[in-house]
Amino acid sequence: MEINSIINIASAVVLSIGSSSLIIIGLSSWLGKVWAARILEKDKLKYKSEFEKIKSSYEKEIENYKSELDKSKSLFFRYSESQFNLYNDLWGTLCKLESTVDDLWDQANAENLLSFALHLDKTINRIKTHRLLIEDDHYEKLKKILDTLNKFRLGKTNLIRMRQMTKEQIKLFKIDKILEYIDQNRESKDQFEELLEIIVKDFKTQIRANKIV
Repeated sequence: MEINSIINIASAVVLSIGSSSLIIIGLSSWLGKVWAARILEKDKLKYKSEFEKIKSSYEKEIENYKSELDKSKSLFFRYSESQFNLYNDLWGTLCKLESTVDDLWDQANAENLLSFALHLDKTINRIKTHRLLIEDDHYEKLKKILDTLNKFRLGKTNLIRMRQMTKEQIKLFKIDKILEYIDQNRESKDQFEELLEIIVKDFKTQIRANKIV
């Protein structure tokens, strides 16, 4: 066989092998892209599924928080409204009580004492039964008012009893004792009026706060 024939055959073989290699490389590249696309799509579906689960979980938590918040807001608004109404009523009660104090101060008699005592007991009972809706600071100030008025009631009761005594019984009392009762009553009345001014300012502040909310 001539050298040229050998060279031609060898060249043909090389070309044949080269074409096959190119075909194999091309197929490998195509298959690689196909598999990569499939893997990518699979990952997308997987991550999308996980994302939807997380999203659903967060949405449920948010709904729960919103529900709890709505309940809290509802309770708070109901509390504020109830407190607003109570403070208005309490102030009306205190004003009536102040009127009976003035009447008893002007005329210390059994009728005015009874009217004052009834209003005082009514106020005491109202404050006690509605303590849950009264701010602690306001409750303490109201207690001071009630304590002051109880002293006023005691002082006026003593004076009225003295007026009902006979001259012989009155002689047993020193004039200083009578003056002491009068001074104590005046002091109690003045203290009551001062405390009333303080509590009305506190009530106004609280009512404004409730209206803003």
